[in-house]
Amino acid sequence: ILNLQPIYQRKFVWDKKTASKLIESVLMNMPIGSVFLNQNEDMTESVIDGQQRITTLTSFIDGFYPKNSGEPDTTKPFNLIGLSGKYKSYNGKTFKQLPRDLQLKIDKFSIPTTIFDSTCNKNVAFEIFLRLNMGSVKLNIQELRNCMYHGSFNELIKELASDKTFISITHNKIDNRGV
Repeated sequence: ILNLQPIYQRKFVWDKKTASKLIESVLMNMPIGSVFLNQNEDMTESVIDGQQRITTLTSFIDGFYPKNSGEPDTTKPFNLIGLSGKYKSYNGKTFKQLPRDLQLKIDKFSIPTTIFDSTCNKNVAFEIFLRLNMGSVKLNIQELRNCMYHGSFNELIKELASDKTFISITHNKIDNRGV
């Protein structure tokens, strides 16, 4: 038995586009971040980190987009949105509407998982959760752009952002963090 939302865990917060992008990543065979679980004394397990990913994958397979509680909302089918490139044609599709080979790819996908056993200190789950989440720094807008758009123009922007003359003529208003 897996408790997706122990007391320290937040509710399900991903929007459908973010959740769909995770499914697309699975279809593309991209690596997914590790999941951390805590094995409780009664041999059940609780999610320390990875609840959004686990909820997304299980909800997509079950066919219903999750409520904030993580429970399926049987009034909202989980159909994919925001996919691009090779998988763009699957926008609007549910798991059952995907070709069988893609269903199998999702079914067989494995996420690296670390389980801390019940012999650990009872507070280990809280400590791990805190440490995994307290240092998170979101990418700034330019850091996102660097990832999304690459090439000679982006290289020029990086070069200009560190050029003393350019910085001077823009009255030092260039924020080159993340450039």
